[in-house]
Amino acid sequence: MLVKYILVAFWATMAWAKSFSEDISGIPELSDMSAYLNRTPEAKDKLDSLQDVTILGLDNNAFREFVGSGQENSSEQSGNSDLVNGIFTYQIVKGSHNSEDITTTPQFPATELNESGFTNVSSGQVVQLVEFEGKDYAISGLNQNSTIIKPGQRSDNGVIHVIDHPLTLPQSTTATLEAANLTSFLGAVQGGDAVSNANDQKDITVFAPRNLGFRRIGSAFENISDEDLGKIANYHIVKGKILYSADFKDESHATYGDKDLHLSVVNGRAFVNSARVESTNLLVNNGVLHVISDVLNPNNDTAKPVPDADPPPPAFENESAVSTDPLTDGISAPTSVVPLPPATTVDGGETGGGGGGGGVGGGGGGGTSATSSPTKGAAATEPAKAGLAAAVGLGVVLFNA
Repeated sequence: MLVKYILVAFWATMAWAKSFSEDISGIPELSDMSAYLNRTPEAKDKLDSLQDVTILGLDNNAFREFVGSGQENSSEQSGNSDLVNGIFTYQIVKGSHNSEDITTTPQFPATELNESGFTNVSSGQVVQLVEFEGKDYAISGLNQNSTIIKPGQRSDNGVIHVIDHPLTLPQSTTATLEAANLTSFLGAVQGGDAVSNANDQKDITVFAPRNLGFRRIGSAFENISDEDLGKIANYHIVKGKILYSADFKDESHATYGDKDLHLSVVNGRAFVNSARVESTNLLVNNGVLHVISDVLNPNNDTAKPVPDADPPPPAFENESAVSTDPLTDGISAPTSVVPLPPATTVDGGETGGGGGGGGVGGGGGGGTSATSSPTKGAAATEPAKAGLAAAVGLGVVLFNA
């Protein structure tokens, strides 16, 4: 008799459990998403098959912004629908992340996005979840900030948040460097034949020097060979390990330059060798990119931080400054610069000052202080769309050659 009651209770629980699509249909802000699911059985079935995930659903205005006015209720299929028919993978975060779980310490949970054409991250591409001044944000590629405007509706299968702006797929390292105006380092990567390591290798961390760091030692690049330039560029790429700001601690890491670089933390501020970390956690499609103050020197890998120095001492001795950005011949400057996130301390707090990660109106090459709040990233600029420039919304992917 006890077994009978248990079976009846189990059947009743299963019978009354709502699917994600049913829960979404009850959220007015997601009515366009619900209509899309009803028109797209593949998407609906995929969503309803998932357990213990968090949905970042676009509100109606964001949905229309993404798919284009007048198309949100169209029965016509997107030209790319065969690639992503019904798959919302980058908006589906693994695990249940309630509002109370999102804190001022950045978190980088993996999503269901693991298609090889979009990402080269072992865990599946991540999205950043963070709280700032009482608001929760989902931060995606090109530092695109989406505000969680209706947080944490629990579902039988997880959690549903409503966001106000489409997520943007993290793009290649070189496309991200160009979009962030880190053009001198982009020139080093291209001229030093390091593009394959930067773009194609799985699970990497890039420490990209700002343009000012290159200008400070510009004479070093006047007659440099491609081989030596490659050694420098590859020394800024950590191989086989994705290090978000929460992972920073005193330790060494192997690079594609065949020498270790050395992370250290002094009073909550991170340094790489003697260079100061200026901006953190810019997602790329095969890992993460951080901006540092100065160029690392593989022939001076014992350089130590001087925390009170502003600017930090350069790792290249006896080199002189130049007035223009080195290594940028033939590289297009972005028409608008993606704002870079501020540097964060190891405990999750944001650092101020220090010159130049770039925030709103800042950008990667400048010398302004990091902002103290999430910056509202625009849609990908035209230069940023080179290569894998894709924004994942509700079943639509945009490719640009």
